[in-house]
Amino acid sequence: MHQPRIGQPGVPNMTVDLVICTYRRVPQLTRLVRALLDQTLQPARLIVVDSSPNHEDVRRALCGTVPTAAGMPVLLVSSSHANIAYQRWLGYKTARGDLLAYLDDDVVPLATNMLQRLAELFADDRVAGASVGIDCRNPLVPDPDLTSLTNRLRSNPFLGRVQGCVDWLTGLPHPGSGELGLCGVRGPAGQGLVVQVPCLPGGCMAFRRECLRDACFPADLLAIFEKRLGIGEDRAISYSAQANGVLLLLNEILLLHPGDAPPVAYPAQTRSYARAVAYSRLFLSRLVAERRGLSPLRYRLHYYWYAAWRAIGAASRVPLPPYRKHWAYLLGWLQGVLLTITKPPSHQALTPRIDWDADAARDCERAELLVPAAIPAAEG
Repeated sequence: MHQPRIGQPGVPNMTVDLVICTYRRVPQLTRLVRALLDQTLQPARLIVVDSSPNHEDVRRALCGTVPTAAGMPVLLVSSSHANIAYQRWLGYKTARGDLLAYLDDDVVPLATNMLQRLAELFADDRVAGASVGIDCRNPLVPDPDLTSLTNRLRSNPFLGRVQGCVDWLTGLPHPGSGELGLCGVRGPAGQGLVVQVPCLPGGCMAFRRECLRDACFPADLLAIFEKRLGIGEDRAISYSAQANGVLLLLNEILLLHPGDAPPVAYPAQTRSYARAVAYSRLFLSRLVAERRGLSPLRYRLHYYWYAAWRAIGAASRVPLPPYRKHWAYLLGWLQGVLLTITKPPSHQALTPRIDWDADAARDCERAELLVPAAIPAAEG
């Protein structure tokens, strides 16, 4: 039965709009929508923002997956830009619910009460956003276990002090728990079933809609992703929303990111991925610096010091297998750093001819409210 409102004791009486941004992933989108029909809390409205060249495939998939009996309205927004940051902005602009939840199109909820538990967190008026644990590994990073290795070093009393000195020297002071540092470096997550975090993972982000603003989707962020030079739009958006409340991570609920589809929200090659990481770190530094009142000179000097040491670290891994991936990562990183000098991460430098407000208004106006029904059989 369709239950768009939360009415259980101790739970806020709010509507939840669910936004899925998709691009050429009809099988994964269909799998996710079917899983959502089993949730104990159904969205008041499902908003699918599609940037695929052929929107008809997505339209047919949605109409064939969501039965009329479910009573869940489905809004299809055709995005004029294959740009995950822009698509998330369209989702925000078309949402009307009290809560706005984003899900990646290729994730799989492992708990049928995921949306219910997320919504319950917003009973506290101080909560601006929330997410759940995500089982995901990025195949483009040459050393996926590097972060866990660093955390193990820090857990040792002696090696932890050594690692702290290395962090300070290389421009990577480790932020405290629940904090976001310059260059978008996240502090360690706290212990417990519900912990406070500085930003949310893009696979699942739920917000109190009034805590989001158009300013959380600045033109500079849209431009970076338009040129495929962006990584971390989830950090930028959720960190901006954090100005209006706390962000929580619900560890007791797990979301599966199976990785059975090629990445489309960021470049799919190691070299282009590293270039985007290096380039977007300067933008993330600017966000943090503006919040903390740091001067542009300070965060820029820190960025290039940080980038130089990261390049040295990448170069030290080139002689190790897999050689080509390490070499590609190093080249991509250096390219990204150089691009911040020749083409600063700004709308004026990257997309001066795009009127983002006009494009968004046009795409929202063309949004189509689908009537979930079976596709009629072809004539003849």
